[in-house]
Amino acid sequence: MVKKLLSWLFKTADSLNENQPTDTEITILYGSHSGNSEFIARETARYFKMQGIEAGIKNMAHYTVSQLSSENTILIVVSTYGEGDPPPGTESFFKELEYTNMSLRHLQYSVCALGDSDYEHFCQAGKIVDQKLKELGAVPLLARKDCDLNFRDTATDWIKNVHRLYIKNKHSHNYQQDDCIKTGTSVEISDLSTPLNNHIKKQNPAVSIHSAHIINKVLLNPGSSSEIYHIEAKIDPETTHYRPGDTISVIPRNPSPIVKSILNHFRISPDYEVPFKGELSTAGELLQTQLEITTLSKNTIKAYANATNHKALKALLENENKLNYYIKQHDLFDLITDFPNGLKIEDFINIPEKIRPRYYSIASSQEKNPHELHLTVKQIRFHQRKRVYYGACSNHLSWLKKGEKFPFKLVPNEGFRLPSDPKIPVIMIGAGTGIAPFIGFLHHRSINNTNKNWLIFGEKTKNSDFLYNKQIIEWKRQGLLQHLDMAFSREPSTRQYVQDKILEKADLMVQWINEGARIYVCGSVRMGEGVKQAINHLPLNKPKDINRSSTILELLKYQGQYYEDLY
Repeated sequence: MVKKLLSWLFKTADSLNENQPTDTEITILYGSHSGNSEFIARETARYFKMQGIEAGIKNMAHYTVSQLSSENTILIVVSTYGEGDPPPGTESFFKELEYTNMSLRHLQYSVCALGDSDYEHFCQAGKIVDQKLKELGAVPLLARKDCDLNFRDTATDWIKNVHRLYIKNKHSHNYQQDDCIKTGTSVEISDLSTPLNNHIKKQNPAVSIHSAHIINKVLLNPGSSSEIYHIEAKIDPETTHYRPGDTISVIPRNPSPIVKSILNHFRISPDYEVPFKGELSTAGELLQTQLEITTLSKNTIKAYANATNHKALKALLENENKLNYYIKQHDLFDLITDFPNGLKIEDFINIPEKIRPRYYSIASSQEKNPHELHLTVKQIRFHQRKRVYYGACSNHLSWLKKGEKFPFKLVPNEGFRLPSDPKIPVIMIGAGTGIAPFIGFLHHRSINNTNKNWLIFGEKTKNSDFLYNKQIIEWKRQGLLQHLDMAFSREPSTRQYVQDKILEKADLMVQWINEGARIYVCGSVRMGEGVKQAINHLPLNKPKDINRSSTILELLKYQGQYYEDLY
């Protein structure tokens, strides 16, 4: 039985590129946001190649559905983004797939879907592709595999079995749909005589939910308009293994003030019992731990409108701009007070969606602190409409006291890995809490005394918002940071953003890139767009064999020199 995962020590950015020969036997198509789908696709191609089978890799963002007509076997690895959406950049592929009626009876395929089971629409993007391909007549070589956050074992299982069935079909020339292994079936896999079993990391599903307890908490920005905390938690290194760049997923406890407000609205106590999913539960516990109440979604508003038949709310649903604004600015308590109704709690309790996990980049290195996991948490709390609004998880974590525990899941981020060779230069670009993974990176790089590190960090003001200032300045003094550039957007004399620093240091940036530097970007999507625009304006010479219409950013991605984690 396979107990280890395929060659996680290989780097995603290594050799296998997407300009494969057109005569490959198999095409592996990936749609990725964090990089995990791309990583699995590349490892699949690597494994097939070790078995003597050439497989081409294609990015779904640059692939059309019409190209399927020339494929014989296609393997699809795709993640789900947000509330059941396809990953950014793949929208045109999904739209074309939705409307096509081309026949794909000649095509055999298999789908490896990635998602997070804490979300309602788990692996939805993969399910959509799988269902549509079946409708078009394509035959599943292996039934779809749905991978949760701890995807290693499931992905390995999919890789090995899809290879086994491909070989079986190739030799028999009589492939039948009944050969397809049904989704969810437990499969015994005999060991293969390849490096596969020698380089795989052991994964224990029993510890997919980990536990940590608070050992220290430090306010990083005294005097700032929004509090940001550095939180240190103790973990069990025997069961919890993370790498720089990884994130964690936390299911929060909703803030007590909003829970109390909703209970008061319905004039019930926290212990009032209501039927929920076939069982009796207390309203207080459901609102605190099971339901999404600090944010709204279109589905929640639509369900509430249908239950109340509220005319003003139905009108809001028909105006997309006003609806999106309302969703961004309000929470569940606003919904029930802005659009009053006669619903009883028994009818209302099934309207909100399941509480969603929140994600935090890890700000530590386990090689340096084996028993610890560090986070950088911005507390979301603001006054509006004569009341206080709270973020769910940020307040939950920042309110925890020393010794208190919280459960979490590890979320591997294979698309945001440090180079395995510590001599390779690293450029880190982040703003706000986007500094978190870079603190972990620098702790990790300090182990090998690697000084080819450059940090470009942006925040509002120098005096109040320079996060980790003492640690960063000390790293600069020690020489761990060869270059440090700061951009403060609300300093009267020097209003700058991180993208301004990129252009200001363009010549040095090009020099580092030519030396093989890896660029890492972490922060908001808006910040990331500014950074990408700046990178595309760098005076970097393109190799002669590269399409001249390609952007600098596309070139860097192609060469494995650009990685991002945006939110």
